[in-house]
Amino acid sequence: MTEKTIATKKLNAKDRICVSAYVTRDMHGKISQIAKSRELGISDIVREAVREYLAKQEALKAEA
Repeated sequence: MTEKTIATKKLNAKDRICVSAYVTRDMHGKISQIAKSRELGISDIVREAVREYLAKQEALKAEA
C-alpha cells in the first residue's frame, strides 16, 4: 500500500510526540476502511481528524 503524505513539511522524530487512544473495535474497523479506501494509514486519518478538531476549536475561540 502506498501512503500519501498529508503534512506539508517533513518532521523528524524530535519534532513529534506519540499520542495513543483506545477505540472500540467498530470504530477501528470504520477508520481502517476509510484509510484503505484513501490509500492512507490509520495514523494519517487520526492526524487529519486532530487537525480538523483543532481548526474547529480555533474557529470557535475566534468567534467568542
